[in-house]
Amino acid sequence: MKSRSKLTQKRLQEVLRYDPNTGKWTRLQNHIRSDLIGKEAGYIITRGYRYIAVDRKTYRDSRLAFLYMTGKWPNGEAEHKDTNKLNCKWNNLREATRAQNTSNCGPRKTNKLGLKGVHRLNDGRFKAQIQTEKKKMSLGTFVCPLMASITYQLAALEHHGEFAYNPTGTVKKGELNSVKI
Repeated sequence: MKSRSKLTQKRLQEVLRYDPNTGKWTRLQNHIRSDLIGKEAGYIITRGYRYIAVDRKTYRDSRLAFLYMTGKWPNGEAEHKDTNKLNCKWNNLREATRAQNTSNCGPRKTNKLGLKGVHRLNDGRFKAQIQTEKKKMSLGTFVCPLMASITYQLAALEHHGEFAYNPTGTVKKGELNSVKI
């Protein structure tokens, strides 16, 4: 049996096949259950990520994709450009720092408005704010939640660049009038 200490690209390619166009993993070897050979590898946990076991150690499939394709682990995190944790197509993955990865995620589940960077104040107005370099920055208060959201998205593009969360793709830097209200 192989050592658990350091998975290599060569060992990974012996055990699994990765299709960069679909993001799917197929098992080529399994010393414990031969019925899994040729089947899709991995399992999905409650937070929505797929994990795959190789030599009795589990890894996120997005991190394995970097090792499979480049021969190296990602320097930081393996981030999904479209925020879909199960879309591990190679052109959807990129290396990111923790801060960049959290910049490109949707609103928290506790956010009742469903708009990232926006919350309702007690007086009925809506406040937009953004976090950059561990500091919260107020972007203003608005009567309309949509205007607060647009303001947040423009600030996110300014501060987070390509890692800004922009689910619809309608807000573009310097093009406020492209957004339909």
